[in-house]
Amino acid sequence: MELVRFDDGENSVIVEIVGSDPRGSLEAQITATSEFAHGRLDEVFLLNEDLDEWATVLDSLSAGRPAAWMEEGRGPQMRIVPVEFHGPAGPRAAAEITVKDAVGSLTSVTLPVSLPHDWVEDHRGRLERARTLLRRPSR
Repeated sequence: MELVRFDDGENSVIVEIVGSDPRGSLEAQITATSEFAHGRLDEVFLLNEDLDEWATVLDSLSAGRPAAWMEEGRGPQMRIVPVEFHGPAGPRAAAEITVKDAVGSLTSVTLPVSLPHDWVEDHRGRLERARTLLRRPSR
């Protein structure tokens, strides 16, 4: 299941939950894709605290403020800056999303992604589904 999906058909940043760990974490992968660059970080482990932090990030972004996620340094980091693009159809909400592999390769990529009008509500629903996965007993 996708916890984070910023995708406008040209650029995308996706955080997909690919499994759960019996020690109370979710295993995820982060993929950043554009016509110019493609990168994927595997074995990203999300704790309950990371989901709480993502909720705070969503609050900041919905208020139009930039936010950072997972900056404590144990894995990849993500910074999201709301911006407005001016195109032929007029202004459009977007975000500049930077994904940094702060532990492994030390590389980063920044992608501009146009956002649909209901993206915050969509991501809050994704967050609640992820919380359900984290609470589910392991087999």
